[in-house]
Parts: sequence; C-alpha cells; structure tokens
Amino acid sequence: MSKERLRAEIDAIKCGLHGIVQKLDEIDKAYRGLPTEGKTDYRKSKHYQDELELSEAQLENLHFKPYKEGSKAGWIFADTEGAEKLYALIKESADNKVPLHNFEYSISKGDTKEFIGRKPIK
Repeated sequence: MSKERLRAEIDAIKCGLHGIVQKLDEIDKAYRGLPTEGKTDYRKSKHYQDELELSEAQLENLHFKPYKEGSKAGWIFADTEGAEKLYALIKESADNKVPLHNFEYSISKGDTKEFIGRKPIK
C-alpha cells in the first residue's frame, strides 16, 4: 500500500470518527434534556452532603455479598443497618444509580424486599 493511499484511508477514518463523535454529543445533549420524572440529579439533592460523608471504609463495612465468588459486584438488603444514607442517596438520584468510590450503587426490588447492588465502575 502506498504512503498516499494509507494517508487517504487514515483521513477518511478520522472524518468518519469525527462524525460519530458529533452524533454522540447530540445524543448526549438530548438525553440530558429529558425529564427526570420529578427527581433531581443526585449531585443537586439534599443528600449530597451525606454522599461526601460516606467513606469507602463505611461502604465496605456494609459487607456486600458477592454475586459470585471472587466478584467485586455484590448486594445487601436495602434495610441493612448502616445503609440508610446510601439508600437515601440512590432513591434521590434521577436514575436510581449513584457512583461512589469506584462502584455504581443501585436499588432493585425482589418479591418482598429491596436490595442495594453495587458493581465496579470500569
């Protein structure tokens, strides 16, 4: 392959990627403009100060049960003692998800109980 052809292909790829990035920016802007069904961004919530006070050690003391052996992702019952601030933060968030200390925390519902799950942020 000639140097000129290789340069032309690289330029074409760059152009295509630029278009994709622009489209992704448009999608992101539209997503951010969607209504949040009465909820607010967790960073603007009254519980934001609580989030700042939740240390990594406090979260580890909740003793999340791994979904599978060796996994960092895990769960606890939502009514676990000590999980009150975390539960309130998640409920207050716009999408029922809160990133804290390299994990994303969320709430799920079982038949009779709620759970707080966490998964590593990649």
